[in-house]
Amino acid sequence: MWYRFWAHCGPGHQSSWEEYVYLDEVPSEDYLVEMWHEMLPAWVDNAIGEQDIVEVLPENIRETKLMDCRLHLRSTLRMMEILGEPVNMYELGRKNGRAEMRARTED
Repeated sequence: MWYRFWAHCGPGHQSSWEEYVYLDEVPSEDYLVEMWHEMLPAWVDNAIGEQDIVEVLPENIRETKLMDCRLHLRSTLRMMEILGEPVNMYELGRKNGRAEMRARTED
């Protein structure tokens, strides 16, 4: 489930901040409040805000997250090569509805 954490902050609450986070399980309200406080950037002061459940990510946020995933995957694969781990030994798949990386099997 996607959550949008947001805050209005600064003098007169003229600035704003938001972050979208995916959580597999429904957390308690106390956990969400604690998470909100921990996620606030250092520059945020006098913050007021909360978190909302988001049914569908805004398209620009979705595209940014996909771009981040692609860059992270490329970086991870490159580091595996640098460390001498044969990348072609792995494949992406799904198990119990979740994405996973597993050793490639010969058919």
